Amino acid sequence: MRPQPISLIVTTYGTDSYYTQACLEAIRRWKSPHHELIVVSHDESPLLRAYLDSCAADGLIDRLVFAVPGHGHTRGFNLGVRHATAEVVFNICNDILIGPSLVDDCAIQLRRDPQLGLMGWHWYNEGTTWRDGRVVEYSVRDGENPELSSEKIATFESARWFTGRYFEGIGGRFWINLCNTAFFGIRREVLDRVGGGFGPEFSHYWADDFLNYAVLDQGLDIRHFDGRFRGTPYFAEFQYDNVDVEDRRRNADMVRYNGAFLDTIALYNGGMSQAESVYLHLLAKAIPENSTVLNVGVWYGASAVVLLDAMKSKRARFHFIDCFDLPGISEMSAQWPVTQEQFESVISPYVRPHHEITITRANTLTLGAFPPADFVFLDAGHTAECIAHDSRLVNQALSAKGVATFHDYGYPGWPAVKPTLDDEFKQLDAFETVAVHRRTQPMREEYHWPDPTP
Repeated sequence: MRPQPISLIVTTYGTDSYYTQACLEAIRRWKSPHHELIVVSHDESPLLRAYLDSCAADGLIDRLVFAVPGHGHTRGFNLGVRHATAEVVFNICNDILIGPSLVDDCAIQLRRDPQLGLMGWHWYNEGTTWRDGRVVEYSVRDGENPELSSEKIATFESARWFTGRYFEGIGGRFWINLCNTAFFGIRREVLDRVGGGFGPEFSHYWADDFLNYAVLDQGLDIRHFDGRFRGTPYFAEFQYDNVDVEDRRRNADMVRYNGAFLDTIALYNGGMSQAESVYLHLLAKAIPENSTVLNVGVWYGASAVVLLDAMKSKRARFHFIDCFDLPGISEMSAQWPVTQEQFESVISPYVRPHHEITITRANTLTLGAFPPADFVFLDAGHTAECIAHDSRLVNQALSAKGVATFHDYGYPGWPAVKPTLDDEFKQLDAFETVAVHRRTQPMREEYHWPDPTP
């Protein structure tokens, strides 16, 4: 018997690539066909964008949604709900590691018990429950000052979901410990009853509580997930293990990457940093099957190895163009001459039977056109004349939905590169000194709060 589908929603926060990667790679280890993964991103850095695109291309992310700038987490979750197809929906915050059985067990509980409105990470107790029209299990946040503030009470009473049932059932206007919605599961029909998800009245932390109170106000219970899952490998806060970046909590725009290609190209990198090589690898992983890849300026073959390795499982055509050992030409990029035979020996272990390879030995200034391509990496001559000529040919060769990438963008040693590329391509993103031009940009979506009138 096949498990019933479950929708998982992850939202991102801009330059938190390290945390998003931790969350998604943990999900990769246990995600099954019945798990639908929806990622909603806004204000993403170029590195995070490349990582997310690569995860969508390899099938980890089932639906990648790009929101408008400044969209935020709460509206991002609600937007993800609109794309979800399952009856049970989970939110997984990007600094929480969730193990393989926790989600499925919570989904089973939610489906079995119509009285259970929300299930997740309840702080300090086992939950908040109803019995015979009364809230009988709960704990107040502050024993000396148990009441909600008058401002919050007024906000409750103006919410579209408000019935007054919670205040009546608990016998007061109490501020209680509730579920931390960094991780929670909920049924779609419950979300519909409270307005579609998080409300507009509060941002971030209090938005969590507000959703909890909305569920309670419908006369439904909120429960902690089963105690069997309260510990690694089922549940852990990644942030407390994250000790190798400057900011332990967030804002680390980096990814961990284990690739044999990194060691292979260490002596042949042609000026690319390891982080730039990883970035190029992520960009190349998103290249569709049966694409044409153009690499202009290959030198020993570091960039070629990255591209070939990223597409090792895909059919593709590769065009490699370089001056190699043509007299006096290689010095335009401040590199010593390399023969075509040396280049071929470096890339040969990475060429697969389903790769079609063409190698051209030429000074690009003598070429009137580049082969048509869906993905381009340009790292050839860096003089003003070379970059103007080569970037124009790239622009002409790039397909309608293609992606072009360029090295040494903004590098002080080659001052002509950035302004020349900026003139040729009006929209460029850059990570370190690798710039990216995409022919098409995703449609940016936005979640609009419903009319506040019930």
